[in-house]
Amino acid sequence: MCDQCACGQKPCPGSLTLLTGDSGSGKTTWVTRGIPAAFASYEAVGVLCPAVFEAGEKVAIEAWLLPTRRRVTLARRRDLVDCMPEGDKGLGWVFDNDAVGMVNGHLARLDSRRAVGITPLLVLDELGVLELVHGTGFTAGLELLDTAVFPTAIAVVRPALLATAQRRWESVYPQINIVTL
Repeated sequence: MCDQCACGQKPCPGSLTLLTGDSGSGKTTWVTRGIPAAFASYEAVGVLCPAVFEAGEKVAIEAWLLPTRRRVTLARRRDLVDCMPEGDKGLGWVFDNDAVGMVNGHLARLDSRRAVGITPLLVLDELGVLELVHGTGFTAGLELLDTAVFPTAIAVVRPALLATAQRRWESVYPQINIVTL
């Protein structure tokens, strides 16, 4: 039951779940394997970013646009890319700006889905240094959380950015739940 407004719903339709854990801890898997039972009545919308493995090594990151699961290669491991793009942030990944733009376009269009009578659950996997430090990356996702367009959301963040995320959204969402893997 909701601790904030006593609405009796679980999760509260005014809650943000911040899913956190180190690299390789299973954050994306936790979301991919069927949003946990507490969210069973929701339709996941947003973006999921699973790793791409070749010969047991993580070589890329895909973006799956939810709910369709349309896939686009979002980033490639830095040491596998011949040319560094201008404005590189020095991360371990080289992001495809067109793919980031496609994800942002998808996220920007999501609020219209509320009108069709579904109960949407916004999923943003993952908000990291690009978004929470540099103000780039999935900026449309940040705007959706900043304005609580979706009253129930899950955002994946790394432990080092958890406090930043909590501070950013504590005045927007009446309840922030932390799940650590």
